[in-house]
Amino acid sequence: MKIILIGIVLCVLIVFGFIEMITFLKKQIQKRFVVLFDSLHDENFIRQEQLQLQVEHYKALNTQLGDELEAQRTKTAQMSERFAFEIKTARETYVIERSAIEAKFTEQVLAIKADANTKEVASTESKNDINVDTTLIEKLYTDVLQKNKAEEPRFLQHAINEFSVVMEQYKVRCALPYRVILRIFDMYSHQELESFAESFATFYKRLRTFKVKRIIQNRFLSEEQQLKAMYDDELLANLDAEFIQFLFYMLTKYSYRQMIALYSNFVKCYNIYFYTGIIEITVADSEAEETFSALWSETYPQYRIKTTIDRNMLGGIVIRHENISIDLSYEALVNGYIREMKEVVNA
Repeated sequence: MKIILIGIVLCVLIVFGFIEMITFLKKQIQKRFVVLFDSLHDENFIRQEQLQLQVEHYKALNTQLGDELEAQRTKTAQMSERFAFEIKTARETYVIERSAIEAKFTEQVLAIKADANTKEVASTESKNDINVDTTLIEKLYTDVLQKNKAEEPRFLQHAINEFSVVMEQYKVRCALPYRVILRIFDMYSHQELESFAESFATFYKRLRTFKVKRIIQNRFLSEEQQLKAMYDDELLANLDAEFIQFLFYMLTKYSYRQMIALYSNFVKCYNIYFYTGIIEITVADSEAEETFSALWSETYPQYRIKTTIDRNMLGGIVIRHENISIDLSYEALVNGYIREMKEVVNA
C-alpha cells in the first residue's frame, strides 16, 4: 500500500513538472514572437514615416518649383520685352539706313537718266520692264556701298541679332505646346542642364516600360502615391534630384502620352542649345572675319563656326545653320533695292 502511494505521488509530480515546463516554453515562445512582431512593426512604422517625409519633401519641392517657374516666367517676360525693344530699335535703325541708301540710289538713277540721250532711253524703255545697265550697278556698288565700310561692325552685329531672332523662334516652335521646356533652359546652368538631360533620358527608357506605364495610368493613385510606388520599385534610382522635382510636376500636369511628347520636344530644344555641328559663315575679307568672330564669341560661345572668305563678295555676311540661311550680303541687299526701284520707276 505504501509503495502504491509513493508511485501515485511521483506520477503527480511528474505530470505537474511537465505542465510547468510546457507553460514556461509557451511564455518564452510568446515573448520571442512579441519581440519579433514589435520589431517588424517598428521598422514598418519608421519606413512609413520616412516615405511620408519624402512625399512631404517632394510636395515642398514642387511648390518651390512652381514659385521658381512663376518667377522665371516673369523674368522671361521682362527679357522678352527688352529683347523685343532692342530688336525694334535695331530694325528702325536698319530702316533708316536702308532709306538713306535708297535715296542715294534714286539720285544715281536720276543723274544717269538726265545724262543719257533721250532717243537711246526711249528706244530701250518698255512698258512692262526697265533694264538697269551694268554701269548703274557698278556705280551703286562703288559710290554707295563702299562708303559704308566703317559701319560694317554694326551691320555684322545686326546679322547676329537676326540670327538670334530666328533661333529663338525655332526653339519656341520645337518646344510648343510645352513652354515649360523653355523655362528649364532659362533656370539651369550649362552643367545642370547636362545632368538634367541625362536623368530625363534614363527615366524616358523606364517610362516606356509596362511597369511605369501601369503606375502613371492608374487613376486610383494620387501623384504622391505614384511617385512613392516608383520609389518603392526603385524606378527613381540614379536620377538627379532636380529632375525628380520636375517629374512630380509632370505627374500633376501631364498624362502619360504628353510626357512622351514632352521628352521628344525637350530633346529637340536640347540639340539646339547644345548644337555640336558647325555653323557656316561667309564674309568678304579677313577684317570682317576677325570682327565677326569677336562679336560671335561674346553672344554664342557654345556654337562652333567655320568662316569662309569669298573674294567675290563686296561686303556683308551670309549665315547658314542646317536648313536656316540668313543672307545679308551687299549683293542680296542691292538686288532687293534694284527690284524695288524698278517698281518705283515703272510706277
